[in-house]
Amino acid sequence: MFRGEIEKKRYHTIGDTNHAKDVKKHLRMGCGEGYCNGTVGNLIVLARPGVAHEKVGVAVAKTLGGNTFSLDWRTMLPSMLRKVLGKNAIFVSPLTEPSLRRILIPSLFARRAVLYCTVEGPPLLYWFRPLLKVISKNRFLVVAPSNFAREELEMAGIKVSAVIPHAVDLDEIEKLSTRAQGVETSWSNSISEAKDSGKTILLSVIWKSWLRKGFHYYLRALNELKKSEDNFFAVLLKSREKPTDVYSKLPNDFLTVEGNVSEAELYKLYCLSDVVVVPVCSEAFGFPIIDAFSAGKPVISLDAPPMNEMNSEETGYLVKTKGEFVAKKDERDWTTTVRYRVPDMKDFVEKLRESIKNVNERKSKALKASAEVKRYDCNNLYRKFTSLLV
Repeated sequence: MFRGEIEKKRYHTIGDTNHAKDVKKHLRMGCGEGYCNGTVGNLIVLARPGVAHEKVGVAVAKTLGGNTFSLDWRTMLPSMLRKVLGKNAIFVSPLTEPSLRRILIPSLFARRAVLYCTVEGPPLLYWFRPLLKVISKNRFLVVAPSNFAREELEMAGIKVSAVIPHAVDLDEIEKLSTRAQGVETSWSNSISEAKDSGKTILLSVIWKSWLRKGFHYYLRALNELKKSEDNFFAVLLKSREKPTDVYSKLPNDFLTVEGNVSEAELYKLYCLSDVVVVPVCSEAFGFPIIDAFSAGKPVISLDAPPMNEMNSEETGYLVKTKGEFVAKKDERDWTTTVRYRVPDMKDFVEKLRESIKNVNERKSKALKASAEVKRYDCNNLYRKFTSLLV
């Protein structure tokens, strides 16, 4: 399932965090009903609103059978505990102190508690770390979405019970491809015209202009590429956040798609592209890579974990890195760190040029990308949770 607008009566996620209130209301209504082994109900708890976490939560709920519930500071404790009591609770959350504070009490009332968590660097957690070390061995079963996340957690002394990659619903994507064929947008004509003129369509999906998303590196690479190559057309999909210095430096010939797009519109955007550029420097998993594979598109990403756990030279292009550093994720968040990888800019430009020049190689990589997405079918991957909920 792609990030898109809310569609009633179906499992879905959002394409812009401005819709957080609507999503919370929807999640409290529940995504469906079902049971694990026919005896105990499942509850998938979203400890913090976020596009990726909501996407994962509804897919896990659909696969295992169960309801989703958004947990925030406005949630009344008695209501929360009634929902969790006696159920198998899978908490989908980043590993931060605020999220852990929301989770700890409800987890004590669950029959079985699984923390499906993301980290983008070494978790600090301070006084929470000793407590998490204990509960990960006795109370919580901690599950990581990538080997990179598992290594970061284990270096902090947190026991990881399993690695279950994030996944997509291939059945829904098949339906989505049919719906996308009838979609007409203001930007689809511009892309089609560029494509008809023989230009390679480079798509990047940057939901936020955070430093770790690597968009500033991508802009530098594009500006360098333009000095010797003009047979490409760059498209950016971004959220409607306040203008930033990064966005103010966009070239005039850079097509920007802003705001909320439906799932069908987003899928069409992927389908119209030739190559999807995911320049992210730090990530816990990397959904845009799998989204690109779902549309049969090769990906340009850094040759660093967890991106290279999904993408390879067979399914895309890996950009060399020339160093890394650990920093605070946000000045306002003193509990979270991010492990940044710095791309080799010369190799970044070369990989972009290679994807434009060598059409046959690009098409070969696209075919392998289409086959690779089958490894990320939620109906297979998320069923691994059942062995943890026994």
